[in-house]
Amino acid sequence: MLSRCFKATPGSEPKKDRSEGRGVWKHRVHSCLQCFWPSGRKETNLTQGSQAQDCKDQVEKESAPMVQEEPCRESRISAVMVARLVNHLVPSLQGGDPFFVPAFLCIYQRFATTQQVLDLLLERYAHLRLFCEEDEQIKKTICTFLDTWMDKKPEEFCQSSALTIVKQLKNFLVVNMPYSDLTVRVCMLLTHLEEEEATESEVKDEETSEMPTSAMHLPASINLRRHAFADPELEVC
Repeated sequence: MLSRCFKATPGSEPKKDRSEGRGVWKHRVHSCLQCFWPSGRKETNLTQGSQAQDCKDQVEKESAPMVQEEPCRESRISAVMVARLVNHLVPSLQGGDPFFVPAFLCIYQRFATTQQVLDLLLERYAHLRLFCEEDEQIKKTICTFLDTWMDKKPEEFCQSSALTIVKQLKNFLVVNMPYSDLTVRVCMLLTHLEEEEATESEVKDEETSEMPTSAMHLPASINLRRHAFADPELEVC
């Protein structure tokens, strides 16, 4: 049994394979994003003297460069660039690229909201044709991406604040993919969110209906006492 778990002799060879795998993953993600994010590349052609100076500066200010670079990176993403990234999601899956979509889902919230990404995606595929083999393949790929998106980011779809997003998604799926498993999943999720919203609204209505009953009697008693002090002949029971 041990020979099946460890096919190599004890040593550092398994660790080396895992580290190489992580390195390949990092390189592929970086290269995929650079194709659509050229302005975000960092300067790497530094001389040895400048590298030594940079190391010295980093020792003096460890966290300052990281805090300053993040806003700059976000500000370089324009609306056109976001649209290009969204438009490449389905083709990347159709082309067999396993890295682009996971990388996009990890970073898209730095420069766009879930609503914005969904709007761009549904606008891109708003006119899918019926009984078209090419578009049928696109529909299947869209389902794959949306399933992955909902699995990776459940907080963006499974909360009451996401009711508008889920409704929009359901309307798109019912028109283009009415019999898909994803449509059933989204319809069930929408029903659950609507029930939650109805329960929350009922609780709020009960709270607001109870508050005026106690608040309405207090001003009346105060006004009555004021009249009693102002007019000595008025008797207060």
